[in-house]
Amino acid sequence: MKYLGAIRVTPSIPEEMSRLKDLAYNLYFSWHPEVRDLFIAIDRDLWKDVNHNPVKFLNEVTEIIFKLNVWN
Repeated sequence: MKYLGAIRVTPSIPEEMSRLKDLAYNLYFSWHPEVRDLFIAIDRDLWKDVNHNPVKFLNEVTEIIFKLNVWN
């Protein structure tokens, strides 16, 4: 079997949290304390694991974690 390349699967962001992607790619707001607190509230351990990188965070967080936070 030939290796054709890697496939990257990213979690689907729920409608209620869709603005997180905009915040992650906006450098000024990405490091604003209130925005950081949003990412920390979703998954504190992952936020530390990705070295406070919001773009990497959104690529690593699981859909289950997103859905749990939408309900809260």
